[in-house]
Amino acid sequence: MPCHQVGTAYQFDWTNKANNNSYNLPLNPSNNKLTFTLDGSTDISPNSVEINYPVSPAGYLVTDGRENFQDEFIQVHIIDDGSGNLTYNGNAVGTIDYQTRECVINTGFNVEAIAIEWTKNRLSFYGQDTYKRTKLTTVTVMGEIIALPHHINIAYTNINIGSEVGTHIETPVSINVNIQTGGFNVMASSLEFILAGLTYTTIGNTLYAGGTQAGTINLVSGECELTYWDSGSTDVALVAGLLKAALPDKTQDLAFVTAGNPVASLSLQINAIAADGTPINCTVDADGNILGNGFSGKINYQLGVVEIVNSMQLDSSSIKYNCVSYNYLPLDADQLGLDPIRLPSDGRVVIFSKGDVCVIHQDETITKTVAVNEVVNLPHVRLTELTVTGADYTADLDAGTVTFTTEGAVTITYRFEDMFLVTDVDISGRLKTSRPLTHAYDADKAMVSSVLIAGDLFARYTNLFDQSTWTGEFSDELIGGEPAAEYNDTIYPLIMTNDGAITERMAIVFTSSTNFKLIGEHIGQIAVGDVNTNFAPINPISGKPYFTLNKLGWGTGWATNNVLRFNSIGAVYQLNVIRTILQGESENPIDTDTFALQIRGNINKEVA
Repeated sequence: MPCHQVGTAYQFDWTNKANNNSYNLPLNPSNNKLTFTLDGSTDISPNSVEINYPVSPAGYLVTDGRENFQDEFIQVHIIDDGSGNLTYNGNAVGTIDYQTRECVINTGFNVEAIAIEWTKNRLSFYGQDTYKRTKLTTVTVMGEIIALPHHINIAYTNINIGSEVGTHIETPVSINVNIQTGGFNVMASSLEFILAGLTYTTIGNTLYAGGTQAGTINLVSGECELTYWDSGSTDVALVAGLLKAALPDKTQDLAFVTAGNPVASLSLQINAIAADGTPINCTVDADGNILGNGFSGKINYQLGVVEIVNSMQLDSSSIKYNCVSYNYLPLDADQLGLDPIRLPSDGRVVIFSKGDVCVIHQDETITKTVAVNEVVNLPHVRLTELTVTGADYTADLDAGTVTFTTEGAVTITYRFEDMFLVTDVDISGRLKTSRPLTHAYDADKAMVSSVLIAGDLFARYTNLFDQSTWTGEFSDELIGGEPAAEYNDTIYPLIMTNDGAITERMAIVFTSSTNFKLIGEHIGQIAVGDVNTNFAPINPISGKPYFTLNKLGWGTGWATNNVLRFNSIGAVYQLNVIRTILQGESENPIDTDTFALQIRGNINKEVA
């Protein structure tokens, strides 16, 4: 058929093959020949016979029942050459007598097939064995084994009997040219062929002719759809260049580790092409769940481990991913001030863990002008803190109301919060609470603070003992011998109060037989006293005594340089605060870079 340009009308004159029958045949032909006679009583028209039947490449199975061929059955297509020969791929494989209608097929000829070797992968995290194709090869198998249901489809035309002729006019918008690939894929941008004197080349899977886009090619089947072609000349299509690739390995389950880790949350993208050519792409959510196109799976952001199960087979070579991962330079311990070997690889320190107590809180500020006796109902109830500037007031924290006793322009600042136990921590930063929150929080305003549980705190003293000579060393063990005198703290214990006591090692050093001085290990000399007066040195910060020592506990026999040693423990919880400031430009103005420490008791309140 001559080639023409789009819009040209074609006239088709055709003759229909009157017979298209199916013949049941024995499974094992005798003497490697399959003999049968076509229905009818007149001569068969030469060049009209088409025979199709399936063969099964027996003996090419591997373990676990995995089929070793691209297709379970291979279709054999045989035609007659008009001279009484039946041919397969241009080679004679049998004969046909056009007068007697008898057909003989020599079934021992070779049939081309694509052989596949399978390799079992490790057990997937879904608990099923998976396989991948590791090799594809063109092989020949014997065609004598007929596959169930043991039948052959044959189409042919009888001479001058039953033929149907007709004419049809068609104006096509495209024509198809099939490039025989022999069961292999066409490599993109590799094809060049000549049709009707016009040279076609490919860029990707797009066809061009003389710089004009002329159609597309299916890289799997080799079928070209032309939307532009020349007229006149000849019908010959000449393949001038073609690169073919074996059918791609296919996979359904994936497991891999990203090139770097940890992986930034929400940054992973996976792209692939399905076995049927469908483009696939998917993303992940903040929890690491993989979403889109029938994918299911998860990524461990910290380790970069990705595991996926698909609902369709994918071209293994087409699978690509991209993500953002963190990389950190080692820090000098001397400059950092601590040994970084104990820090995580990304330098970030976990501040929340399962079992921790945390507080979620939100601060709000309201500015307005109020009158005397005006009651302001705040938007929130069960407040934990409230301050007002600009007027006198009384407040009901539970009800969330402020009553003003004077007028003026005021600023009301308050806080509401919930204290909870952390039951789960996700790398994305999400915390799971042990109970529902009792307030509605604004994600842009609310903050979460860690809580350091100090337990029950109370003032006390320990390790009280008498020593003969003061050496200047605050030892918790006796140095030298004991003096003749002894303080009786069994009957007259030291009185410690939470608002006065501090944590310090104390020494009462006698300067005579009756007078003494009090020295603290860190704060130095505190006060002086004598055995005839109750001793209660004042803490200048709180205005309360550090402790009170009863004069009746001294007894007699004290001498110069005798020592009464004891350790005072205050009702405080000691902690060290380390603040790290990274080099470089701040993301926020410096005046927003703040933090606060709050020492408090349990102020969480029950919901009414």
